[in-house]
Amino acid sequence: MLKGFRKQIIVSFSFILLLIFVYNFYVFVGLTKIENAGNNIIKIQEQISFLKSFSFWILLIVIIFISGVMINIILNLTFSLKEIIDGIEEIKLGNLEYQIPLKTDNEFGNIASFLNEAIKNIRDSQTKLQEKEMIEAEILQGFNVNLKKEIAEQTSELINQLKEKTNELEKLKKK
Repeated sequence: MLKGFRKQIIVSFSFILLLIFVYNFYVFVGLTKIENAGNNIIKIQEQISFLKSFSFWILLIVIIFISGVMINIILNLTFSLKEIIDGIEEIKLGNLEYQIPLKTDNEFGNIASFLNEAIKNIRDSQTKLQEKEMIEAEILQGFNVNLKKEIAEQTSELINQLKEKTNELEKLKKK
């Protein structure tokens, strides 16, 4: 399926080819009338004048049409590029929630869609990483709590053992 700018160019060339066909048909008809006019100079001059005028108007229509198509393509290009650049600038500033709003059915629409998908994947990866870091922090906190309890228990046990040994030592000294 043709997309975007290629489609515009093909339609434009088709229109131009149609105009060339119409032009050639009228030139052929005009030349046939000139041949049939024989020696009548006035009819020949009228036909030549008509063909010149017709050629001028066809050429003018083609120039206007081509100019309009080119202006349309250039405006679409600049608008699409501006939307993509503005989106990239917004994302560069750290706004990963931003979506490039370009919804055209051409190559620039595809680029915007791919960029939006890439940013969504980055955002999802960032969320998963944050969740992983939170889980690791909770695990470490749990280890810290358990380690503190274990140290407290062992310290308490050592203190009790030390008291017992001190008591035994004092009993031995009194004897």
